[in-house]
Formats: sequence, structure tokens, C-alpha cells
Amino acid sequence: MSLPAKPIHLESINESFLARFHSKYIKGTLTECWEWFGTINNVTNYGAISTIIPSKGNYSAHRIMWFVTHNNVDPIPLQVLHTCDNRICVNPNHLFLGTIQDNNADKTTKGRARNGSTILTEQQVEEILTELASEAAPTQQELANKYGVSRPTISHIAEKTHWKHLSKDIKIPKWGVRLNENMVIEIKAKFNNGESVANLAIEYNVDRHSISNIIHGRTWKC
Repeated sequence: MSLPAKPIHLESINESFLARFHSKYIKGTLTECWEWFGTINNVTNYGAISTIIPSKGNYSAHRIMWFVTHNNVDPIPLQVLHTCDNRICVNPNHLFLGTIQDNNADKTTKGRARNGSTILTEQQVEEILTELASEAAPTQQELANKYGVSRPTISHIAEKTHWKHLSKDIKIPKWGVRLNENMVIEIKAKFNNGESVANLAIEYNVDRHSISNIIHGRTWKC
């Protein structure tokens, strides 16, 4: 959903706010998505962060990242768009400016306008579903790389929110079921000893978002 851009008030951006902001995402390489693990706006599905001035409400996390990496220049009235098509990404290298019309055109180009994945053929979606349902299922990111789409696109297929007519009879295990409590304890210990989220995701053959959820106590609260 594209909503009108909201002004960023400089007086609401201080050191405390910025420290909180920078603690809410996983910083990867220049090409990886830096995924936001703070609040998610349940209307737009973008990352969100509350301001220090209650009357100003919340800001979109990716707009704040643009703001702080471009000398505190408010991009309004333009939208901050994603090259990666990942709404919770705040990697400044994945962000660019455009109008609402540009955003809508970008949705169509990337296949998000109707079923969320129109750049894929039905045959490709069936292949993805088969791989997701297999015992040795690849991670969502691996499938995204293989088919040239974003991880959220694969996630929508796995969760059966898109391409429902192809997936209704296919049982897809939830991400993380390949992990057990001992593995989760190992993941937490290795992270605390300095191992990166990306390396842990590769080692345990799950996506980085699953590792982030474990580390921050959103899943596997053991």
C-alpha cells in the first residue's frame, strides 16, 4: 500500500532516537538486505519506529534510514522505494526516491500489483512449492536467489497468501521446524560469541530472518 509521505521533524531526531533506531536492524553487506526487527506497520508492512514526540506518531524505518544517510534531508514529498522489494529492508544501498506513481509502476514491473509474484510463471511457482515441501527444503533466500525474486515473494508463496490455487493441496512445513532446542541454544551461544546472523543462517540452513527471530526472542523462547 502506498500512502502519502509523512514529514520528518528534525526536533524528533536526537541521539537517543538514533541509538534505538540503529539497534533495530541487522546490518549485513552492502548488497544484502538489512532487515528491520522492530515494529512493523500492520497496514503498510513497512518497519516503523515511534518518535520521541508522541504527537508526531511513528516514522517508517526505511525513510529514517534515507534521512540519516543523506545529511538529514527530508525526502518529502517523494516516496522512498526499495530496489530489493523487501519492505523491512533498511539498507541505504537498496533505497531510492520516487513518486507514488513511480512506486505503483515499480509494483507492476516487479509483479506485486495483483498476486504479488506475477514475474513468476505457474510452472516456476509449482517448482518452488515442490522444493518448499521437500524434506531437504532450501531456505527462502536460496529460492529467491535461484528464481530472481525477493525473499518476501517466496515467503508469500510458502504462507499461501499468493498463488493459492497452486498451493492449496501442498503441505509446506513452517520455517524453523528443522531446528531443535539444542540447536537453538547453540545459535544463541554462537551469536553471543560474535558469530554473524548471515553465517548462522548458512550453518543451520535457515533464512536470516529465522535466526533474527531466535536471537531476539520472538521464537524459540527457551
